[in-house]
This record gives sequence, C-alpha cells and structure tokens, in this order.
Amino acid sequence: YPFKKLMRVEVVDKTHLCRTRVALVEQVIGGRLRLVYEESQDGTDDFWCHMYSPLIHSIGWSRSIGHRFKRSGQCG
Repeated sequence: YPFKKLMRVEVVDKTHLCRTRVALVEQVIGGRLRLVYEESQDGTDDFWCHMYSPLIHSIGWSRSIGHRFKRSGQCG
C-alpha cells in the first residue's frame, strides 16, 4: 500500500523482536521509509526500513492475528 508522511503503521520493535509498536512514517524516499516510534519523546528514535519489509504492517494487524502490544522491557 502507498505510504505517506505521518501515516501510522505497526512495526516489529527494533530492540525487542517479541513485540509490536506503532510508528509514524516521517519520510519516504523511493521504497525506503524513515520511521519513528509514536511514543518517542524527541523524535530521535528513528530508523529506516524498506516498504516491503515483513516487519511493517497496517494498523490493526496485531489485533487481527491475536498478537498483543507489549510495554517497554517486556517480552514473551
């Protein structure tokens, strides 16, 4: 699906692969997306990901497959 700036997506947490977090698309360059976690205080918690990455999902994906969001530091 087409990505636009400030679009919300669900993404596998880059530091805790066992959880999913909401991120905002900050920049789109070709097929590359610069994402920042929604709860990031200063916007420095950003990273790049390809738009076809299996780590990015539309909002509601976690709920639809029964996956729960995890709080910081929790796994499993």
